Amino acid sequence: MHPLLATALADSEPLVRQRGWQPPGDAAQVEADRVLALVLPRWRAPTVEVQPDGSISLEWEAGERGWVQLALQGDGRLRHSAVIEGDEYAQDEPLGERLPDWAEVVLARLLSAEH
Repeated sequence: MHPLLATALADSEPLVRQRGWQPPGDAAQVEADRVLALVLPRWRAPTVEVQPDGSISLEWEAGERGWVQLALQGDGRLRHSAVIEGDEYAQDEPLGERLPDWAEVVLARLLSAEH
């Protein structure tokens, strides 16, 4: 398991106990780990967080340029949303062995200026 994911899971444990958050299932953890392995060779590390519904989000911010969020729930889908230079994007794509096409496009649009 990637250290960013392990840290996010550990950080969420008190919220699961104290606030009744849903813990991420094994499938969501596997998917998040897979997506991290796909994005980290190309782009900087995201912020990884567990959400109250048990989904795991990977988020990148680029100041005024915008942001991208990838969300995984363990159902074989990658949900992503973004605002890049004022344009809004949202998509739900099947997650396979590679990053879905549109997720790759929005990440490249946001982060390409950094390289």
